[in-house]
Amino acid sequence: MSSRPLGVTVLAILYIIFSVLQLFGGLAMVFFGALMMSMFGFPGMGQGMAGLGFLVGWFSLISIVFIVLGIIGLAIGFGLLAGKEWARILAIIFGLFNIFFGLLSIMSGGLLSLVFGVLVVWYLLQPHVKSFFVEGL
Repeated sequence: MSSRPLGVTVLAILYIIFSVLQLFGGLAMVFFGALMMSMFGFPGMGQGMAGLGFLVGWFSLISIVFIVLGIIGLAIGFGLLAGKEWARILAIIFGLFNIFFGLLSIMSGGLLSLVFGVLVVWYLLQPHVKSFFVEGL
C-alpha cells in the first residue's frame, strides 16, 4: 500500500466533520422535534392532534435517515483514512448521489453539492488515489 494522498485525508476529514454534524442534527430532531415544530409553526399545527402526530411521524423518519446517513458517513471517513476499498466505493456512490441531487436542485442553490459530488467521484477514480486503497474489509 502506498502512502495516503493528501486529498484522501482532506476528504476523510470532511466526511467525518459533516457526518458528526448530521448525527447531531438527527439527534436534535429526535429529542427536540415536537418543540421545534411548535416553535416554527409548521403547516398542520392548527389542525389538532392528528396533524401534530403526522408531522411528528415525518420528523421522526427524517431524523432516523439523518442518523443512519451520519453513521454511514463516519464509517466512510474512517474507512478512507484506513485505505479501505469499500470506503472509496461508498464515497464514489455518495458522490454520484450528490451529483444527481445537485442537478435536481441546481435552481435552488444545489451548485455546491453538484461540484462537490463531481470532485469526489473524479478524485477517487484517479489511479494514484485508487492505488492507496486495499481490497476487503
